[in-house]
Amino acid sequence: MKFKNLEAEMVRKDVSRAELAKELNISYRSLGLKINAVRNFKDDEMFAIKRILKTDLSLDDLFQKEE
Repeated sequence: MKFKNLEAEMVRKDVSRAELAKELNISYRSLGLKINAVRNFKDDEMFAIKRILKTDLSLDDLFQKEE
């Protein structure tokens, strides 16, 4: 499973995984594990990502898991 809407929004907003990891103060590897749904995002990370991406998507839509 992956967060495909999150990845698509990152592409639309031209935000790389490295940039997002830096903004969240987590490692690139940790972010990758979370985007690939191996590890869970913390609530504060989800709110921060929504803010960083300046997206109109709801948290439910942004973090919808897809196979």
